[in-house]
Amino acid sequence: MSLYQGLLGAQVELAAISNPVHKLRRIASISKLFASELVSTVALAPFAVRALRLHKSLPHLDSYSPQDEQPVYVVKDVRYAEAPRALVDLYLPTEAAAAAAAAAAAAAANPEQQQQQQQLAGHAGNCSSSGVPVVVFVHGGVWAAGDKWHYAPMAHYLAQLGVMACVVQYTLYPEGLVPQLVEEVGAAFDWAMEHVGQYAGNTQQVSLVGHSAGAQLCMMALLQRAQQAHTLRQQQQQQQTGAAPLQAAPHFPRQFVAVTGVYDIAKHYSYEKDRGVHQLSTMKRAMGGFQGFAAMSPAVILGAALQQQQQQQQQEEEALLLLKQQQQQQQQEPPACGFYGSFQLAGESIAHRIGFERGSAHHFASEAALQLQSMAGMAPLPPFDLAAAAFLPPTVLLSSCSDLTVPWYESAEMYYRLLDCGVPAKHLVYNKVGHGDFVVDWPTRLNATSSDEWGGASSSSSGGGGLQKQSVEDADDWGSSDSSDCGVNSSSRGGNGRAPVQQRQLLLEQLPHYLRDIAVVAMGQQQVNFVQRAPAHSRQAVESNGSAAAAAMEWQAGQQQQQQQGSSSKAVALSLQAAEAAELN
Repeated sequence: MSLYQGLLGAQVELAAISNPVHKLRRIASISKLFASELVSTVALAPFAVRALRLHKSLPHLDSYSPQDEQPVYVVKDVRYAEAPRALVDLYLPTEAAAAAAAAAAAAAANPEQQQQQQQLAGHAGNCSSSGVPVVVFVHGGVWAAGDKWHYAPMAHYLAQLGVMACVVQYTLYPEGLVPQLVEEVGAAFDWAMEHVGQYAGNTQQVSLVGHSAGAQLCMMALLQRAQQAHTLRQQQQQQQTGAAPLQAAPHFPRQFVAVTGVYDIAKHYSYEKDRGVHQLSTMKRAMGGFQGFAAMSPAVILGAALQQQQQQQQQEEEALLLLKQQQQQQQQEPPACGFYGSFQLAGESIAHRIGFERGSAHHFASEAALQLQSMAGMAPLPPFDLAAAAFLPPTVLLSSCSDLTVPWYESAEMYYRLLDCGVPAKHLVYNKVGHGDFVVDWPTRLNATSSDEWGGASSSSSGGGGLQKQSVEDADDWGSSDSSDCGVNSSSRGGNGRAPVQQRQLLLEQLPHYLRDIAVVAMGQQQVNFVQRAPAHSRQAVESNGSAAAAAMEWQAGQQQQQQQGSSSKAVALSLQAAEAAELN
């Protein structure tokens, strides 16, 4: 939680309370919440020190030298859009840095070839099927906090494992609302897909990873481009065979890793209200008020597609009418925020989200009614056809039973939404892992003792569970000049400082189990046994014509082939021009 924004929310809430006794009680409860938040912030200070020191100490790619290789190199503050905070940091493994430096040296030696490659890049997007795996990471922070350097330990560790990490920074509330943030995340991912090939990244092995609010932003960006791809495919199917593509097909990651995300804003608002933090949280304000909840809720959008609620004319008219009524009633809570009071038995609400009643007639009847409730009084949903879900990448969701910030059953509900839409999905659930532990428990040095010491993560909801594992004095960075402090003997790096395969295996063993899962999935070292079902609307079509996902993949492959053919033709033309110029000279 942003303390400053929390104070603003507290002022608004207290101003609306007229009863002096009620106001004093609320002041006491708010004071307790702020005290807890301050304690959590102080507890995170050692992590912040380590992260900042590491971020500042890592060598820039420009300093690469084959005679003095370092384990990780960085390229900082690369701009992907015009917004002031629209920046990314790239963390490169040594082998990627070596390849990128060699390519840069070759280009400097032959400027004409470099210009040709840049022209080709504009057509081919620097696509590469070789190189190191890539992680594009989008941070959380209640849509109002977070900076690139906060995640230096995670990105640095992934790079040590041979994964290129691209850490995305985006505009924060109040400078921007969530729709703008979604657009920026999409732009950042497009930049990564079009440029990581220049740094020896494999564009066929890109994993999009989002944490908390970042997972919601990533999911919304993926829904947008899935609908774009679906619309584009429909348009091209109406064209004559062999016609040139109307536009380039949108990029998609190989997989999406969603860590403790929020996927139904109204339901999460109800949860925050039960905790007494709904006015202190920036979520409602970042969404633009209650009316923006449904349109920024991936679970609601997919649910609407499943319930075939896309009869836009009647639905939008009703929604706009209810929206006006809500505005006239001074921002009263819409019906969707009363989800937990919608059942005869209080315990049914969470059981419904977990899916305990799935397959029963009662469950589907309740789901249909709840879907209508989730859209009542809200702004119209963005268009999304159920067939567009075929373009969504396989998704791994991570959550923890000990997470008090975003309960694990929010990911469970999203998991079933994806399965019902035909998207391959996997839900990994942990215990004794705090909300922030997934991003702050990455070590900055190798622990020489048994990896079992890392198993007992704290269940603190503030995300500070890993802070006791290292002291500030132990925060020696692998990127520093004194490599002996890293716990990795330079003689074991196989020559010029590159960590060999066995060294990377040791790095994996040092990670807590929940971070190890993220790492092996991103590295492609562990095959995920995704669960996949045919979407309800197309089971008949699946049996006769094959899955919608297979059709989408076939279309995407055709698009890539057309782009590659166009790029090859362009390359031949440029080569002929260069040859003619050489003959004239």
